[in-house]
Amino acid sequence: MLYTAVSALCVMLAFPRAGLWPLALVGLVPLFLSLKDAAGLGRAFLRGFVFGLLLVAGMGWWLFPAIVGQYEKPWWAAAVFVPLLVGLPFGLVYGLFGAAFRALYRPGLFFAALAAPSLWVLAEYAKEAWGLLVPWAVLGYAAAPFAPLLSTAGWWGLYGITFVLAAVNGLLFHACLQARGGDKAARRAALSTALAFLAVALPAAGGALWRPPEAQKDLPVAVVQGNFSQKERWSGMGVTNRVR
Repeated sequence: MLYTAVSALCVMLAFPRAGLWPLALVGLVPLFLSLKDAAGLGRAFLRGFVFGLLLVAGMGWWLFPAIVGQYEKPWWAAAVFVPLLVGLPFGLVYGLFGAAFRALYRPGLFFAALAAPSLWVLAEYAKEAWGLLVPWAVLGYAAAPFAPLLSTAGWWGLYGITFVLAAVNGLLFHACLQARGGDKAARRAALSTALAFLAVALPAAGGALWRPPEAQKDLPVAVVQGNFSQKERWSGMGVTNRVR
């Protein structure tokens, strides 16, 4: 479970702090190692479930004070709402990912570079497709400070970037496994590490060199923050009455 907790912490830290976004390139490696060593599908599900709970606790801790302070609900309502309607669905999604990872795991580059990242993207998409979930902490969001890679969203969208980051994690996971062997395994580990570098460097180079015509224009942007409490927004007054 230690690897699972470390992985959740790395993924959490990759989002709010621009300088720590590279943690998204390595943050899943401890989780993959933990799932690979899990003794059965049940243990793998549990480890994925714990990862999901820790991740949503780190990303959505503010829900509890918001429900109590902004929505003026009793603390016990927040204590029920947050774990059951936010934590539980996240835990189930990543728990199913953990079980699928363990069930499909096969040693080799194919699983590390393609199968595992595909499973991860499927889990991330499930958070968007499942109506009970808010799509927080999609791995591709962490690349926002890295403009060259972010620019490739025009090619394959958010989930393409998510796949790239997950593939880098998968290749480094494979390198860690190979590093435990002899000289031949060490060469395979070096190859996996080189492929991990190329997996992010080649798309980033393409994103830096190619820019769509619309991205080459300067556009004025304004951000307006409404100064209304959550209670007022849900009061039924309507936008017109609130801005008068």
